[in-house]
Amino acid sequence: MTNAVPQDNNKRMRATRTPVTVQNSFHLTEATFYVDEAGLFSKDVYRRVRRKLCGVPGCECQMPYAIAQAEDLGGFRRLPEDMRQKLGLIRFPNIKYAEDNA
Repeated sequence: MTNAVPQDNNKRMRATRTPVTVQNSFHLTEATFYVDEAGLFSKDVYRRVRRKLCGVPGCECQMPYAIAQAEDLGGFRRLPEDMRQKLGLIRFPNIKYAEDNA
């Protein structure tokens, strides 16, 4: 027995992903990744984007704001609040956000 997701859900999930393009002006590199409607992306995506923007170990270059300030949520990262607002991403009422404590 497989745990297949119905086709309708797959279409909905693809439709709710927002592309984010970041650039490293020091290395002249660029990476595009996708976030969900809450601004979340996986740690694997985070590592891949960091490696693509700057693959030099110990480099002192500045990472783009979206990557440098991404909030660590265990297995996921989340874009900073002002960037989520600029992209028009929604907030979920049942999730406790760090900025709500300030």
